[in-house]
Amino acid sequence: MIGDFNINSVLIEQLEKGNEKAFSFLVENYNHRLCVYANSLVNDSVKSQDIVQNVFIKTWEKRRP
Repeated sequence: MIGDFNINSVLIEQLEKGNEKAFSFLVENYNHRLCVYANSLVNDSVKSQDIVQNVFIKTWEKRRP
């Protein structure tokens, strides 16, 4: 169950514990979708990538280890 990051509650729990594999899963599975969404808002692919990268950085920094 610990490695089943497809279950949101497990993913969140593992992120809060500082699990780097959970964070990698998050980035690998959500980066593209978030970039597409951000680009639909700002209509600039470079800015969209920066926005999403900042979201991931803040997510990691604000986790509760």
